Amino acid sequence: MKNQIRILGIIVTVLFSTNFSIGQVKIGGIDQYMDYSNISKNISGPNNEYSDMKGSPFLNEEFQTGRVKLRNGKIYEGPLRYDIYSDQIEFQTKDGAVYEIMNPETVEKVSIGENTFLYFEKEEDRLLDGIYEELANGKYTLLAKHRVYLKDAVPAKPYIEPKPATFVKKNSDYLVIDSKGEVIIIKNKKDLTALAEDTSDIQSFLKKNKIKVNKEEDLIAVVNYLNKE
Repeated sequence: MKNQIRILGIIVTVLFSTNFSIGQVKIGGIDQYMDYSNISKNISGPNNEYSDMKGSPFLNEEFQTGRVKLRNGKIYEGPLRYDIYSDQIEFQTKDGAVYEIMNPETVEKVSIGENTFLYFEKEEDRLLDGIYEELANGKYTLLAKHRVYLKDAVPAKPYIEPKPATFVKKNSDYLVIDSKGEVIIIKNKKDLTALAEDTSDIQSFLKKNKIKVNKEEDLIAVVNYLNKE
């Protein structure tokens, strides 16, 4: 059965703070995105407060130049970062305030530095909904769902120092979307073999290249190989 999916994503480029046009597309700054999305500057931005916690909830702590492309064709550029824990794309305005991207269903594509992200929505399994990094695309698209969990704080005890709550990164989950829109969650080599029409050929590739499903670079190699066929 075909899965009904909607994908919203992000494309990476070198960004500028001033407006300019590419063809007929006018590109605005991130502050203009706030105005377009009716985001009030009276609110303080995301509610996440991480100052008392160890570790990092972000894919990259620092804001990087990025681009948000809406489904209506409008494009906005500015400092962006991905909060894995809250599963939100954040942006920073010229005055240093931090806000979250609103209404992800209006977003076609978003990019941060050299990373491309997609907002993935699967009607039949809401557990798969969220922001994914796109690692390879073509006939087959490889997506990674990054994971971070918050380890509880440890209160002080006699002779034991207290420990703050700590963000800990977990192994990413991976899935592949084929040209028909069907979604395959990659858990083992059988899942990779099922992607190809010629199973003997892909099995030979997996064996020859000693592919491991828990290695991101190996999964990228497999999907790139399938996209060349």
